[in-house]
Amino acid sequence: MMQHRVRKLKRNLCILLLVALRLCLWIRHIRSEADLPPAASPVSSVENTAACAVSLSLTGREGETALRLFASVCEGTGITPCVFVTTEWLEENGDLLPLLSHATLGLLYEESPKRFTQKRTMAYMAEENQRFMNATGSFPRYVRLQEGQGSKTVSAALRSYGQIAVGWGGTLSDGPVGGAILDCGFLDGTTGYLLAKFYGETLSSQCPAVPLETLLGEEHA
Repeated sequence: MMQHRVRKLKRNLCILLLVALRLCLWIRHIRSEADLPPAASPVSSVENTAACAVSLSLTGREGETALRLFASVCEGTGITPCVFVTTEWLEENGDLLPLLSHATLGLLYEESPKRFTQKRTMAYMAEENQRFMNATGSFPRYVRLQEGQGSKTVSAALRSYGQIAVGWGGTLSDGPVGGAILDCGFLDGTTGYLLAKFYGETLSSQCPAVPLETLLGEEHA
């Protein structure tokens, strides 16, 4: 009977120690995040410019035919979109990468890259950056957070890695908007035709579609 009570006491003590450890880690995490600068909003537009930029996000649910049409329209019009892709898309669709040779590639996070601590967040994002570089041979300067605005830890990690979070300030359906980063929405069979129509509007409105790095003033960065 006494041995049973001792074992039960040890088990309860272990549980209490685990709870205390988790509480300490949580408090440490809250304090460390409180010391970080506020989370930065993704860049969606640039002031004092008549140009605009086009963006697109690929996750793997899009059809190859739609992508080929989109790429063909980009090549024919000279539009250089910023195409955000997940690392899973890159690893599963390596044969389609040549279709994006006309584009600036960016890294897409469908879910927030935030992990429990700042250290884990940094490590996870470093791993994603490495996977992106392994597949493309280039570093992902531009990042899109598909879910929400990010967090303090994510913003701090992006600053540490020299990356820019990119959102959008309109869609192709809105037509050319000076200074805006416009999104194509979900890629389907109509996107290529919508882009061709958009290109005609840029000519008549004198609001050209330029590469994202040009819009952001980073063409020589």
